[in-house]
Amino acid sequence: MATVQNGGTADDKRWRGQTDKVSDQPRYRWQMTEQELREAAATPEDESKRVRFLLWLIAGFVLLGVFLFLILRSPARTPLLILTESTYPASFPPNPFAEEDADRLEWLDEKNLSVYRENSLVNFNEALSRIESEIYRNRVLMIYISAHGGVDNEGRPCLIPSGASPLDSRTWLPLHDVLESIAKRKFSQSTDIVLFLDCQKILFEPRMGILHNQFVSKVQELQSVAKNGSDSTEQIPRLAIICSTSPNEVSHTLVNGRRTIFAETLFKALSGQADGGDYDETVSLEECYRFLQKHVAERARTDRDRRQSPT
Repeated sequence: MATVQNGGTADDKRWRGQTDKVSDQPRYRWQMTEQELREAAATPEDESKRVRFLLWLIAGFVLLGVFLFLILRSPARTPLLILTESTYPASFPPNPFAEEDADRLEWLDEKNLSVYRENSLVNFNEALSRIESEIYRNRVLMIYISAHGGVDNEGRPCLIPSGASPLDSRTWLPLHDVLESIAKRKFSQSTDIVLFLDCQKILFEPRMGILHNQFVSKVQELQSVAKNGSDSTEQIPRLAIICSTSPNEVSHTLVNGRRTIFAETLFKALSGQADGGDYDETVSLEECYRFLQKHVAERARTDRDRRQSPT
């Protein structure tokens, strides 16, 4: 038997619990703390799952942030309302290529514009009601009208629906009434409204009693009244009206193309070609107007050897 100091033996130390190496004693679950239970239950596979879940969660938040950034950064599409009258009876001169012009402009839908189209002037109020919510969101409204225009017996500029009488101006639609219907909408006081009128299709038409069509001149007078308001007209402070011609001119068609010069040039302007070199990816009213004036005049001169200058 091995001996130790003070007469003790190695067996005596083991008996007293003073062995060289103390072995771990087994513990039951009821003896463990919550932290020890979690650590005991964890496996390398569980840890890997937690890491993957965390990475997927971070990636999801990053993608959501990128999506929201792109949505907020992308400009809203401006609404464009197209109104055409193309089915005039034989008692009227034709409105050349009105449908083709509308098709051309409608191509811009869901690209940089939201295009809405009506094939009759009588549906104007209903069309405004349908798109009113989008007008509030954008604070911009563009309206393009292709129809015959004339001056009634009271000297007012009028749009002529296809179902009207060519000799009874009481059946025509005064432009004043169109502007009044806009002015009564709540958005009219805070919305930029641009009205494109391609309506000077005739200067002289005996069948309609028109010896000299003064439609454009009367529109210019009405625009000033509508912007400033009067006793009989509600104010539309942010209204702009662009006619396809100046007074004493007519709207011409392309030589090689089933479209009018004005509508084709307007299509190019609204598709972005009128962006004036500042590369801000927007076309302002001034840029659009300058583009129309320059390119309509050039095309009318080269195609028809005639004058046509939007105003």
